[in-house]
Amino acid sequence: MIAEWTREAADELGLSLEGSGRRFQLSGEVDGVPVWAKVFLGIDQQAITASAVVTFEPPLGLGLRLDPKGAFDWLVRDALRKDPAPPPIISREFDDEFHARFLHLDQARALITEPVAKVLMHANQQDLNPTVDDTTVEVATSMIGSAEQIVAVVEGAAKIARVLVDARKSVPAPGPVRMTARAFGPVVREIGGRVDPDTLEYSVKLEVGRLGVWVEHHEEQWWTLFDLSLDRDLLCELRMTDKREHPKWKLWIRPDIETGNAVFDETFVVRGEPEEQVRRVLDGPAQEALVELRRHAHSLLITNAHLQAGLAEAVRGSKTLLGVIHPLLAAGHALTSHLRRGHGPYR
Repeated sequence: MIAEWTREAADELGLSLEGSGRRFQLSGEVDGVPVWAKVFLGIDQQAITASAVVTFEPPLGLGLRLDPKGAFDWLVRDALRKDPAPPPIISREFDDEFHARFLHLDQARALITEPVAKVLMHANQQDLNPTVDDTTVEVATSMIGSAEQIVAVVEGAAKIARVLVDARKSVPAPGPVRMTARAFGPVVREIGGRVDPDTLEYSVKLEVGRLGVWVEHHEEQWWTLFDLSLDRDLLCELRMTDKREHPKWKLWIRPDIETGNAVFDETFVVRGEPEEQVRRVLDGPAQEALVELRRHAHSLLITNAHLQAGLAEAVRGSKTLLGVIHPLLAAGHALTSHLRRGHGPYR
C-alpha cells in the first residue's frame, strides 16, 4: 500500500517521485512553496511514516524555535500551575501546545499572530507535530493510512511555511539591528552607498568591489559582519584565516604557505595554489594591510573572491564601523594591486 498511496499523493500534488519498496521521496512545489518529503515503512513493517520539510530562503533570522509539547509537559504544567497564571507568551491556547523560543518577545508576538497560531495549532491537532526554526518547517506523523494523509503532511508543511513567510514581512527588526542601522548614516555620508529599508543592510559598490555590512545573531551572539566581494579574481585558489579562528589541532600542522614574514606567518594560516601566484598576491603591502585589518576585527576569512570580517557585537557607532571598513578596503586594494595600477580603494 505504501507505494500506491505515495504515487497517488505525488500525482495529486504534482510532485516528483523517487524510491521503491519501503522508502520514497517526493519533491517539487506546492502552491509555489518548494517542499521535500519522504514516506517510509518502519522497522516493524507496520507503521508508515511521512514527513515533509520546507527550507526558508532566506532564513527568518529571529532566533526562532517552536516544538510541540508532549504529555509530560502537560503533567508538569498542571503540577506547577500558578495562581494567578503568568502572562502568556503568545496566547494561553498556543502556549499550551508549543514550546516557543525567540530572541525578542515583541518579534514573537508580531510573527505568531492569531491566524498563524491557528494554522500551527490545527497542524498539531492533526498529529502532524510541526517543528519550526529560523531555517526550516518540518511536519511528521507515523499514523499514515491513506494517500490523503500523505497529502495532508505535505500541504501542512507548505501552508505553515507560507503563513510564516508572509507574517515575517511585518515583524520589526530587533533593537540591535536597528541600532547598527542608525550608525550606518555617517558611513553613507563618507563612503556612499545605501541602507536597504527592508533588511537594514548597508551596501556600496566601489572600484575594488562591493561592500556589504549587516548584523545577525549566531550561536547566542550578535555579530556585525563585513563582506568585500572583489571585482577582480586573484587568479589563484586562496583560503586564509587568522589563527584565532583556525581549529586548534590544525595549528600543529605546518601551514601550506609561509611568506618569511614572521609577524604575518604567526598571525595567519594560508592555504592555496598555485603557490607562486599566492605569493605574488601576498606581497609586502598586502601582508601589512592584512595584519592591520586583523587588529580591528574579531574574525577574518580571506578567499580569492571575498574578504570577510566580523565583530562580536551589534556595533553602536559609525566610528567602530569605519574602523573595520577602512582597513578592509585597504586590504582589498593591496591584494588586487598587481591586477590594477593607479587607483585607490574608493574609486
